[in-house]
Amino acid sequence: MVIDAMGYAYYGDEIFVCPHCGKKCYDQQLYCSRCGKLLHNCCVQEECAACGLDLSADVRYCPECSCETSFSIHQCIEDPEDGC
Repeated sequence: MVIDAMGYAYYGDEIFVCPHCGKKCYDQQLYCSRCGKLLHNCCVQEECAACGLDLSADVRYCPECSCETSFSIHQCIEDPEDGC
């Protein structure tokens, strides 16, 4: 890890916004340095063809194998039945 001129920890080349809190993060980070939540939602079933591919932040189950996604497992998706 390297700290760049703007004070960001350098993990990769692309900068994107955390889907949970809006902080700017590098693509290679696993967790947000502000809210501590996972930054990438993906299938975690190793035998699945989609395993490791980024899925949108609201996907609970993999469209390829129906396995629960990383955001669902770590409770990073708000339940629509809670009025969120």
